[in-house]
Amino acid sequence: MRFAELNPLLRVFGNPLIDWLLAIAIGVVIFLALILLRRLLIRQLDRYATSASHPGLRLLARVAGRTLVTPLLAMSLVLGSKYLDMSTKVERFTTDALELLIALQIGLWLAGAVAFYTEEKRAQSAGTGGITINILDFGLRFVIWTIVVLVALSNLGVNISAALTGLGIGGVAVAFALQNLLGDLLGSISIALDQPFAVGDALTIDALTGTVEAVGIRSTRLRSVTGEQIVIANSDVVKSRLRNWSRTRERRKIFSFRVAYDTPLAKLEAIPSLVRQVIDARPHARCERCHMRNLGDYALEFEVSMVSEDPGLIPLAELEQAVNLGIVGVLAEQGIEIPVAATVAVPTRSA
Repeated sequence: MRFAELNPLLRVFGNPLIDWLLAIAIGVVIFLALILLRRLLIRQLDRYATSASHPGLRLLARVAGRTLVTPLLAMSLVLGSKYLDMSTKVERFTTDALELLIALQIGLWLAGAVAFYTEEKRAQSAGTGGITINILDFGLRFVIWTIVVLVALSNLGVNISAALTGLGIGGVAVAFALQNLLGDLLGSISIALDQPFAVGDALTIDALTGTVEAVGIRSTRLRSVTGEQIVIANSDVVKSRLRNWSRTRERRKIFSFRVAYDTPLAKLEAIPSLVRQVIDARPHARCERCHMRNLGDYALEFEVSMVSEDPGLIPLAELEQAVNLGIVGVLAEQGIEIPVAATVAVPTRSA
């Protein structure tokens, strides 16, 4: 004979008091197990998720840290209440509450993952596109919590199909009206994610050349070599052919010079080695080749290919000057003449 049958007064909402105590005990055990599992998981992840570790471990540590105690307690009590004999309405309510709590916790995990991703991107960009990354962070969080709210409304019995249809039609109209602005905004997000350049990089975008000053929501601003500011829409930047000179590991320079036809053959054969010595003597430079390429109209033409391991424009200009002066000097030492263009005499008609 059950204890509740001996004392019918010890019943709460149709369930014996001992069943309530067992339900609470089950909820407490589940809660303690979840708390212990959460603590062990966070402790282990924090031990391995250092700044130099794999990004996946740091992401798991961030997501695990977003597991709150309050949803765990509520979920434990809801799971414990399943031991009791409840009416259909109460069962439906507890099931909906459990689904809402799970959706809330998943939303917290996804928001933590978004925060981790945007922080990693912000650290990698070293300040570039900070506004765009903030917009991306806000947009992703908005989408996550919008989905959580829609799930909650659906569980509460609200018909969200009509609302979604209305939002879809309104969204299409707004997107059509703001298509240029949205194109620039998406271009800004694409630049922030792909990071083809950073602030301070020297770029050539189609026929425009300059140094990146800022990347905004709508446009990218360059400072040209002649001093003026160039403003380019982000949608145009994404669609254009872009050259990032600042990410060049080394830069090749091809140039030519001429010597006189009456130069002895032995001296002509010695010119490539002389040029190579001049270039290789310079720091951060090497000679790839030096050949006599053309028999010109008035001179013999040599072509030289050299590489600067310092790709900056100023170091390259200084290297070119030093090499040119060195070639002029070594040719003068060998008695090799550098001719000028031949002048053609134009006959005059006598009166």
